[in-house]
Amino acid sequence: MHLHTTKPCSLDALRSEIDAIDNQILTLVERRTALARKIAQAKAERDTVEAEIPLRPIREEQLLARLANRSGSVPPASIRTIWRELMSLSLQAQRRTEIVLCAGQDNAALTQRAMRRFGSGAPLRPLSDSDIALEAARVDGAIAVIELRPGEDWWLALADDPDLSIIAELREPGMRHPALCIARVAECHLAKERRWLVLDEAQALERIMNGETLCPIANAGTKRLCVVEQIDEPMRGAA
Repeated sequence: MHLHTTKPCSLDALRSEIDAIDNQILTLVERRTALARKIAQAKAERDTVEAEIPLRPIREEQLLARLANRSGSVPPASIRTIWRELMSLSLQAQRRTEIVLCAGQDNAALTQRAMRRFGSGAPLRPLSDSDIALEAARVDGAIAVIELRPGEDWWLALADDPDLSIIAELREPGMRHPALCIARVAECHLAKERRWLVLDEAQALERIMNGETLCPIANAGTKRLCVVEQIDEPMRGAA
């Protein structure tokens, strides 16, 4: 009687299989990026000129949540890291989108955090003036990443700005101060679960009375920059 045993794969064979999978992954990434370019071309062929950048925070969050739920073994944090990079490639393929950074002594930490959020290949430009950073977002279609330092009230300009919205907050260990990401993104494309609003005291109190959860993160006179959780109806991100 002969026993047939399965011969274990050699390390070289396993590594060759990984190499083949890597090649397939690269092909799919390039295909994904090419589709993003086709989307930009389709918009151009319709003669539609969009003032806002082709960034869709609500779709990004839905995509990341769907993949995290679908994953069997890949941690959600790894999914976010990998797909943030892929989404950045798609954004830059549709239109070159500059990231302008306005930080103090935390410039290195903020740069690293911005790269993790908007991709390692995104064009970055440091600025020292928050007004110039906001103007770059408003006029040039950049994403402004501005530190939220105590005593500074640059965010008040967002209260009456019909074009700019706060799309994200960067906050992590190693950063002295959080930073806000501001861009020309329509209200309908903002994530619904978390918004950033500039409110006066009466508006903030009214929202609290209506059952909304508000967390002030900056104050200037009677104005409050608040994080608003789980808004049921769409509202402007910073107006």
